[in-house]
Amino acid sequence: MSESSKHLTYLKTAVAQGKLGHAYLFSGNDREEKEKLVAEFVSFLLGGKVRGADPDVMFVNPENGEIGISHIRKLKERLSYRAWSAPYKVGIIKEAERMNQEAQSAFLKILEEPKGDTLFLLQVSHAELLLDTIRSRAQELKLYAFDKERKGALGLLEKLRRASLADRFAFAQDAAGDPQKLQEVFLELEQEARRELHEELKGGKIASIKFLRVLQETLRAVRGTRVNLRLAAERVLLEL
Repeated sequence: MSESSKHLTYLKTAVAQGKLGHAYLFSGNDREEKEKLVAEFVSFLLGGKVRGADPDVMFVNPENGEIGISHIRKLKERLSYRAWSAPYKVGIIKEAERMNQEAQSAFLKILEEPKGDTLFLLQVSHAELLLDTIRSRAQELKLYAFDKERKGALGLLEKLRRASLADRFAFAQDAAGDPQKLQEVFLELEQEARRELHEELKGGKIASIKFLRVLQETLRAVRGTRVNLRLAAERVLLEL
């Protein structure tokens, strides 16, 4: 049984036992499986395939790479009404890590006062980019395609290692223009660096540990304080 099938069985059982939570977080890099799982679960809840204009379902998608507070306010208003033809009202937030800080704070307030017939399904690639308080109020179901993840991250890591200093600085300049994407890149590089370090330790080496430490320190700084993103990216790339 696939991981997706296991998750679907778990969710159906929660419904049958009356133990369904108010929010679920579908995380990982397997986008296709996340989409499929959410669609199958919502179809199960509503008794049929979800149509684009279904009054009991609202989709939230990023606009220009971001989900703002206006999106969350519309979601709150739409889901404030009673369910029309199903036992649940469902809010589906795609690429939920694209919520900016204001939007995440607004969404957190909704989660803090859940309504019995409202369900939130969040799809994310990097759950770490959400507020810890949001993650703690949602049940996380992970879906990873490890071969795809390894291939993608390794390709980027090797490309950056082989790039000239000038090309690295150009990459840092471009990445600094999208703070969310920069954090996603850092997280992908961290995953690959961890795998490399694990392999190195088998042979008694620790060549990747300095890069990993710098990467983690920089990621914490980018998340928690106002820093110059270009300089932060350059610091990481100079350690390659």
